Amino acid sequence: MSRAGSKSFDGEQPARTNAEISRRLRQSGLEIGRRSYMTELAHSSLGINLHYGTPRSPFDRDTGRIPGGSSSGVAVSVSDGMATMAIGTDTGGSCRIPAAICGITDN
Repeated sequence: MSRAGSKSFDGEQPARTNAEISRRLRQSGLEIGRRSYMTELAHSSLGINLHYGTPRSPFDRDTGRIPGGSSSGVAVSVSDGMATMAIGTDTGGSCRIPAAICGITDN
C-alpha cells in the first residue's frame, strides 16, 4: 500500500495486487525500483510534504528549493540518476512541473 504521502494511511495493510501498469511493466521485463516522495494526496504543485520530507531541487539543495509537482520525488530521482524513468499521474501538471523544475525535459 502506498501511503500517498499522507499519515492517514499509517497502519494500513499492504495492497494485495499491483497496479495494472506495474504488472505490465514487470511482465515486459522491467525491474521496478522503489516508491518516492510525493505531496500529500497529490494536492500541491510545489512538491512539499510536511509529513515525510520534501526532496530538494537538484539545482539548489543548499537553499532547499522546491522540486515542484506532486510527483516531486520521481523528478529528483531521475535528475540524480537514481532512476532512468518514473511513472506518475499528471492531472494538473503533477509530472510536467517537477520535470521542468528539475531539468529533465526537452524544450
